Amino acid sequence: MESQEKLKILFVEDSPNDVELATRMLESEGFSFLHLRVETREDYLEALSSFNPTIIISDYSMPAFNGMQALLLAKTVTPRTPVLILTGSLNEDIAVECIKAGADDYVIKERIAKLPLALRQSLDKSKMRKEKEEMEFQLKQKTEELDTYFSNSLDLFCIAETTGILRRLNMEWAATLGYKLEELEGKNLLELVHPSDLDQTLEFLSQLADQNDVRNFVNRLIAKDGTEKWIEWRANSVSRKIYAAARDITKRIEAEQLLQESEERYKSIFHNSHGVMLLLDPESGRILDANPAASNFYGYPLAQLKEMKMSDINTLSSEQLDNKIAVAMAKKQTHFYFQHRLVSGEIRDVETFACPIMVGNKKLLYSIIHDITERRKSEESLRYERSLMETFLQNTPDYIYFKDEQSRYIRVNLAVAKSFGLDEPNKLIGKTDFDFLGFEHASNARADEVQILKTGIPIVAKDEKEVKADGSESWMLTTKMPLRDKDGAIVGTFGISKDISERKNAELELEQNQKVLQRQNSAYADLNEELTHSNIHIAAINAELLKAKEHAEESDRLKSSFLSNMSHEIRTPMNGLLGFSEMLTNPNVDAERRLFYVDIIRKTSDQLLTIINDILDMARIETNQVNVFSRNVTLFPLLQNTHALFLERAEKQSVKLILNVSEEDKRIELMTDEVKVNQVINNLVGNALKFTSSGSVEFGYKRQNDKIQFFVKDTGIGIGKEHFKIIFQRFRQVETEIVRNYGGSGLGLSISKAFVEVMGGEIWVESEIGKGTIFYFTLPYTAVKSHPSAKALDEEEVNLTDITILIAEDEEVNYLYVSELLEDTGVNLLHAFNGREAVDLCQANPEIKLILMDIKMPIMNGMEATKAIRQIRSDLPIIATTAYALYGDKEKFINVGCNNYLAKPMKRNDLMAMMKTYLGVNE
Repeated sequence: MESQEKLKILFVEDSPNDVELATRMLESEGFSFLHLRVETREDYLEALSSFNPTIIISDYSMPAFNGMQALLLAKTVTPRTPVLILTGSLNEDIAVECIKAGADDYVIKERIAKLPLALRQSLDKSKMRKEKEEMEFQLKQKTEELDTYFSNSLDLFCIAETTGILRRLNMEWAATLGYKLEELEGKNLLELVHPSDLDQTLEFLSQLADQNDVRNFVNRLIAKDGTEKWIEWRANSVSRKIYAAARDITKRIEAEQLLQESEERYKSIFHNSHGVMLLLDPESGRILDANPAASNFYGYPLAQLKEMKMSDINTLSSEQLDNKIAVAMAKKQTHFYFQHRLVSGEIRDVETFACPIMVGNKKLLYSIIHDITERRKSEESLRYERSLMETFLQNTPDYIYFKDEQSRYIRVNLAVAKSFGLDEPNKLIGKTDFDFLGFEHASNARADEVQILKTGIPIVAKDEKEVKADGSESWMLTTKMPLRDKDGAIVGTFGISKDISERKNAELELEQNQKVLQRQNSAYADLNEELTHSNIHIAAINAELLKAKEHAEESDRLKSSFLSNMSHEIRTPMNGLLGFSEMLTNPNVDAERRLFYVDIIRKTSDQLLTIINDILDMARIETNQVNVFSRNVTLFPLLQNTHALFLERAEKQSVKLILNVSEEDKRIELMTDEVKVNQVINNLVGNALKFTSSGSVEFGYKRQNDKIQFFVKDTGIGIGKEHFKIIFQRFRQVETEIVRNYGGSGLGLSISKAFVEVMGGEIWVESEIGKGTIFYFTLPYTAVKSHPSAKALDEEEVNLTDITILIAEDEEVNYLYVSELLEDTGVNLLHAFNGREAVDLCQANPEIKLILMDIKMPIMNGMEATKAIRQIRSDLPIIATTAYALYGDKEKFINVGCNNYLAKPMKRNDLMAMMKTYLGVNE
């Protein structure tokens, strides 16, 4: 139900359940409202004033209070508020009694479905009563206003004979002409008229005598002190009586005379100014006047410029320009930025100040125009440099921070926040080192900063041991400098710190080794040959340490770059998920926009899931936990799916996506891991599209004796030969700029190489900068017998009618998702929010046939709950569900008593397959 004000319903009811039923019934009928329930006289009286209800719905019979009392109180305290009686009794006498006492309607609780209609009718009757009262009040008010308006108006009102005799005037006439009303009433108007205006005033009276309405007649009257008053009249006549409203326009006439003088001065300024000035007709957009400076700027002769329209020189569309002119004429905005076209075709950025002015009796638009092209170029350059600096600040692995005079953080980069265990730099603002570091180290840092504030002398490249509040230690190379304001005064400090723990540890190890060697040299000084050998050994150790140090620094740089990129890649879809999820909560979003938001959430969720899967795959590769699950795979349909998956994306990029497989090779079947082959093909095609802005991406395969050779060919940016090996290394890409410009986790090729090799194949690349790239990979081929394809599970309908399933899940969203997957199966669902509730529900409900058990839950986790349930129901199927399972976790779940495992987010086909397997349905 729509209303300007929020509907507020006060329920006088001792049963919360009845109120819940009523509110649900109203909401189902489209009512939007706030509601409050009371059940005592005291709370009811308080609510009438504080809650200010739109309508009252009262139960007739309650232990300490009843509906008739509530009705009588309402009629006393707030008589205009409608009251509905909601009674559990079928006694019509009670209803009639309530209606007589002033109730708007009644509804019997057994017929609660009639409540929305009764509520709507009561609100309509209340509205009609209020409108009637308001109309009666306004009529009375208008009568009083009209009675006093004549006497109190600031305009000049009078009633006169058509001969000019003044019969009644308001006080404003006395104030204007200096006469008392008694002196004016009975006097002929012609006695007051200026001699020069006498003839036209006679004509004015003659027209009124002929019962013609007269508008905007102006004449001069002579005041009692002899001064002239310019009067503008509007009058009509009825039954030989003149009813006139007039206005003293003396000041306006004087102002117009002054304006005429001002216009002359304006014309002089306009034509002699060095600034560009234009005078526009706001209705047509035509340039009515332009000064010589405008002619010089635009390059048109003045005469030609005055025949042009503003749209001839402004780059906006006619519709956009008309909107801007309307805004300026309404004085909503006077300051604009446009692009104007010169006679040469050159486009210049201009700043325009525009305002309406009166020229004669016409309102025109006056514009002053400044060329700001060079200023705009400087501003763009400054913005670009600031953007580069911000990008560097937030992506450098070094710690960069700014502090005020009290050593409070006023700005930091992301690296500083992460070093303190925070996810956002803003969370450090206003805090000090004492909030995060050990007291001794924080005190030393504060002392250094105080010294800089006093002397202005920076501290450069200082090695210091940083001790955090939790006791962890790291070595930092720190440079701190004074932070100055625009006047050069020191207002704080600025610092850059680099984590050199690995280097420092290497140096300490080197120092220890050198001490050992020195002791050896002292002990064996007489053995020159052995000493020489020791020196050679020391040099080798030093070289190895230096190499290890360089490798550690390189590894740290690569991982820092990788982690920085991962932060961006994960935050980007996460921002979309959070933003559009919040927008879905807006009740004013229509269905079409809601579907649009849901589609965006789905796409960003898939993007985020892909990144997380890449990271998990890399984790398995790093720990040598990649297994191959071979099955008979028909390759061509697999590649058809890839083509369908990327076709829309290719079309949006105007890139032609080609699947090239010969007719003979389309029949090839291969014993291999279908999931890993599919992931490698998708990685390579996705990469090709990412780095190809035009042209084509072609992919396919062909048989070569005992191998199947796959290829993905693009016309993209290409790769230099020196990078052919680097691109397959973990945590490495051709250049970090690629990550910034094209996105992605940078793990796809590393994962693809590992998968191809574990399946017994090899992968390589052929490319040249600017001429595109071809990726090849091979898999071993052994002819296999073809098997008929099974009917897809999603073609089957799974019937779970009268089957009860327990879902143990602490996250409400995950439970709702699973319940939606099972919506059409007829299943009965029970929900446990933690492991303890799952055990209790299992004991209390022997009809439970299967449990979906979340592993990570509060109070008691899924594994503990499974062990407890196995003591009660040893034969009950339990399927583990979790979003963070790693290699080997499935075996852990099985060992504690789970029958199987589903990864989140679970697919409907996988879930239905589990239902069929463990519930024996549709067989």
